[in-house]
Amino acid sequence: MPKLSIIIPMYNAEDYIGKCLDSIRNLTFQDYEVICVDDGSADRTLSVCKRYQSQDKRLHIVSSFHSGVSKARNIGIGESRGEYIAFIDSDDYIEDSMYEDMICQLDITKADVAVSDFYIDTGMESRIRKNERVVLPVFDGKQLLKYAFEREHYHGITAWLWNKVFRKSIIIKDEPIQFEENLEIGEDVVFIVKFALRTYKAIHVEKAFYHHVNRENSLSKEYNSKKYNDRLLAYKMAIQILKENGITEETAIWLKRFYVYHAANFVESAKREGDWYHEHSHKKDIKTYLNEYIRTNQRYPERIKRIYELLD
Repeated sequence: MPKLSIIIPMYNAEDYIGKCLDSIRNLTFQDYEVICVDDGSADRTLSVCKRYQSQDKRLHIVSSFHSGVSKARNIGIGESRGEYIAFIDSDDYIEDSMYEDMICQLDITKADVAVSDFYIDTGMESRIRKNERVVLPVFDGKQLLKYAFEREHYHGITAWLWNKVFRKSIIIKDEPIQFEENLEIGEDVVFIVKFALRTYKAIHVEKAFYHHVNRENSLSKEYNSKKYNDRLLAYKMAIQILKENGITEETAIWLKRFYVYHAANFVESAKREGDWYHEHSHKKDIKTYLNEYIRTNQRYPERIKRIYELLD
C-alpha cells in the first residue's frame, strides 16, 4: 500500500491539471498514489489525466457527476489506501520536497497532521504566507484551532486543506469525518474543526511548499448568493460544533469574527449586484456576532467603521 494518498477534485481543469500533475511527478517522495476525482468535466480534463495515467499507474481516475467538490473529496477518501492523505486543488501545484519533508516529520513525531507555510501565486508574483507570531513546532488540537482561525497573526496555518498532510486513521476512526456535501464553499472550515477536535498532536513545518493560484478571471470570483450563504452556513456549523464540544469562547470568537467578515462581504456584493433581499437579510447576520467582532478589532477602527456604515 502507498504511504500517501493525494486527492485531486477536478472540474473543467484542462488548462491547469497538467502543471499540477507534473509537480506531483517531480516529487522527491515517491511512495504515493494520486486519486483524481472528475466531477463531470465537459472539457479535456479526463483526456489529460488519462495520458498521465498511461505513463504512471499510481494515478487513479474516478468519475463523479456534478456532485460538487465535497462529494469528490469524500469519494477520494473512500478510494484512498495510504497511511496519510493530502488534498491538492487541480489548478495549484507543489514544490518537489513537500511531502518528503512533511511525512518525515510526521513519522518522527507520530503527529496526526502536519501543516506548512504556502505561496499565493497571482500570475505576477508568488508571495509566501508566513505567521507573524511564533508557532510552536508541536501543538495540540485546540492550539490548531487557534492557529487556523486567528488569522490576525497566523497567516501560514489557516483552515485550508492543501497545506496539510492528515493521518488517515484520524479521519476514518469511529464516525468518519466527511465533507459536508450540501456546501459548495466553506466545507474545509467544518472539516478542519472536526479534525482538530480529534487531534492530539499537530506539527508545523516552517517551509512553504504549496502554490495556491489566485486567478483574477476565475468564475469563483463572480457573485453567487448560494456560495455566500454556504460560507456563512459553514461558520455557523463550525461554531455549533465547538459549542457542543465545550470549546472555550476564546477559540470560538475567531470563527464568529470571520462570520461577520463574510456576512459584510455578502452585503457589499449583494448591494453592488442589486440583490435587495440578500443585502438586507444578511445585515441581520452581521448583528449576530457584532459585539465579538468589535471587541476583537479595537486596533482596527477602519474595520469597525466599515461595519457600521453597512448597517446604516
